[in-house]
Amino acid sequence: MSISDINNAAQRLTEAGEAYHGKIADINARVAAKEAEVDTFIATAQSKLAKPLVLKYDDKIVHYKSDPEVVIDADDEARTEWMAVPTPEVTYLYSLNPNVQFAIMNVSRIFGAPGGYYENPQYDTDHSVSRMQFVLAPNDANSGLINDYIEVEGLEVESIRQWSYGAYAIDVPILPVPDTGSGFKLYMRFINSVYDAAPEVPDNAVAQNILSFGGDSNFIVQTVKVFRK
Repeated sequence: MSISDINNAAQRLTEAGEAYHGKIADINARVAAKEAEVDTFIATAQSKLAKPLVLKYDDKIVHYKSDPEVVIDADDEARTEWMAVPTPEVTYLYSLNPNVQFAIMNVSRIFGAPGGYYENPQYDTDHSVSRMQFVLAPNDANSGLINDYIEVEGLEVESIRQWSYGAYAIDVPILPVPDTGSGFKLYMRFINSVYDAAPEVPDNAVAQNILSFGGDSNFIVQTVKVFRK
């Protein structure tokens, strides 16, 4: 092998090494860029979710449909008026906006069993089931204003119950009711519907009086947390 051949071989080895190191550098640069994207995503997620606004409740208090402060809605006997759920500490949250925020309620009980299940024969007189609805609304709103807002906006508020005790996380709509203040708190109501899961219930049945039928629903709230979307 001539000196020229040796020099050419050495040059090719050098070029191959440079190409290899160039590829490694390119790979490292791409990995670093992806790591930066992940770090940015995590930081953004943490800034939005790690520090929610929180309302705390007394999780030793069970709220029952049979409680004396529960009042039937004058416009519909199958539901109660909206009432504020009391808090032991901070009583409201400021300036909530459903366009950029959402709320999660944590409960350790949200129980409801249809009263007609325990009748003999079953559902002979009681063919309703009581559920619960929850919203965040301004602290100076009242039941009528909340109902008007739901109707005007065409909102479907979820009716909730479980036939067992247990912990649940529940989405709660934020209602910026017009001409009210900036402080928000948790409201709830009990509402009856026909228990159409029971074959004994006639097709023409209607929801019955909320306090007399549907079983005694009850719930325990732990927290309501408001996050940025």
